[in-house]
Amino acid sequence: MAGKWSKFKNKLKKFQPEKKWQEKVDEAKVAILGVADNPRDANVAFLARQFATRRKKRAALEDKVHALNTELEALSQLLVDRLEDEEQQAVELRGGITVSLKDDIYPMMVDRQKLFAWIKATRQVELLTIHPSTFKAVVKATLEGGRPLPPGAEVFFKTTATCRGLRLNGGDNGDE
Repeated sequence: MAGKWSKFKNKLKKFQPEKKWQEKVDEAKVAILGVADNPRDANVAFLARQFATRRKKRAALEDKVHALNTELEALSQLLVDRLEDEEQQAVELRGGITVSLKDDIYPMMVDRQKLFAWIKATRQVELLTIHPSTFKAVVKATLEGGRPLPPGAEVFFKTTATCRGLRLNGGDNGDE
């Protein structure tokens, strides 16, 4: 099934994952092939079933992580309220565990133009970074428009498996 990026398949370098990551992937391949009675039985249907099963499993785990993160935030807010009400900074639990308050800051950009002017005026151009998803969108638009890549940019081609029609926890169909 050709997609809109397929025309670049033989024009771009093939994407090469980081060596340590690829070593782990290769180990996983061996383990997956070991599940089949005969590794030659690991045909497309077998591999596709394994892929779909793991996609569902990942979605379920992500839902659990999201729920746990929500509960952790609720507990954190409750602890802050209680500890501050009791004018305490920490509570010690058995087993050497200490739960304590920590103050931190979360800056937000409210006026992009003013902030960028300040960055340029103070000669801190290294602060002007581009988010990876923004960079990807810029490069995709450049390629789609048939324009040359921005200087310093390089594009690699990667084909991945995707799973459509897989019902993930009642709603999302897992099209990715």
